[in-house]
Amino acid sequence: MGGGLPGSQSAIEDDFHSGQIDDNGQLPEEQTALQGLQHTLEQMTRALEQMVGTLQQVARNTSSTNDQLKRQNGLLQATADHVSKKMTELAERVEGYLVGPHPAQPTDGYPDFHFSTE
Repeated sequence: MGGGLPGSQSAIEDDFHSGQIDDNGQLPEEQTALQGLQHTLEQMTRALEQMVGTLQQVARNTSSTNDQLKRQNGLLQATADHVSKKMTELAERVEGYLVGPHPAQPTDGYPDFHFSTE
């Protein structure tokens, strides 16, 4: 190193000429640290891009699953409506059999159930 005071112009020039400072005015360890930081940032950028891609795929899958669930819900609702209608029809038929024509009420006070043989 030159004979100048630390931080003086001649000391910086001496460091440059001795190879301790590069053409960009940086010390080699600074350059290495900056390169390491740049490499780390590039890796983080790639990882974030992958995460965004994954989240976009999850969103597409969720949308597709939601559409499927809506279709299945519609089918289940139609099935429930159909079953309800059939149960109502069956209840009306059973009621018709139970309430159908029968003799006068028995004397014990309880209804007398007769089933039709249609």
